Amino acid sequence: MLIDRINDVIEFRDSLNPESDRGCALMAAAFLDAELDSLFRKYVVANPRVADDLFGQSRPISTFSSRIDLAYLLGLIDQVTHRDLHLIRKIRNDFGHVHTPLTFEQAAIAARVRELKTHFREGDVPPRMIFISCAVGALAILHTALHNRQPIAERQTPDVEAARVTANRLTEAFIAALEDKPPSNADT
Repeated sequence: MLIDRINDVIEFRDSLNPESDRGCALMAAAFLDAELDSLFRKYVVANPRVADDLFGQSRPISTFSSRIDLAYLLGLIDQVTHRDLHLIRKIRNDFGHVHTPLTFEQAAIAARVRELKTHFREGDVPPRMIFISCAVGALAILHTALHNRQPIAERQTPDVEAARVTANRLTEAFIAALEDKPPSNADT
């Protein structure tokens, strides 16, 4: 239900506020990554074993980066959101791969944050607020795609014998039609 999705977005935003800058960046990226996983699982046949083989840990579409790209290629997100999610991923990596204290105010991170577009902030706003706003905006876009999608039913195994019989009948009818057809002027 849409109101539940709105409440999830608000809860997500509120959960980021008390975190350190590092915790905020790591949590936001992890949550968006998990939402992409949920989105893809809704867009494929409901077969958890096969989905896990594709989306599970250390599998072909298990990284945040590959999920962002696939969402874009499938038309689930637009080009701006695609770029913003990659920037969020890079900001997460900045925080996650450096052992020294970091903040959103540091030049390299603040510069990345200023490149983000899917946010609702204007004017001179601290980078952390822009980052959170962009993460919330991206989440809203993912939730919209999730809300608009119906699960895909697994295709039934075709009845090969019935298809063979139908193909034979069509072939026989086609041959009979050719044999009964009077020759055209080009054949004389």
